[in-house]
Amino acid sequence: MKSHISATIDEKILEDLNRFGTEERRSRSQIIEMALEEQGRFAGNFSREDTYER
Repeated sequence: MKSHISATIDEKILEDLNRFGTEERRSRSQIIEMALEEQGRFAGNFSREDTYER
């Protein structure tokens, strides 16, 4: 089952995502799913201050 999400993605990453998707003839969501499956689990740090800093 799939769920809808909303995400804010850096412009450069989005450009790379779109380019790769075009090359592979896959949708953005498929590319994101493939990347997440390849990476496994999130092992980084998350800081709301860094994320929402203006």
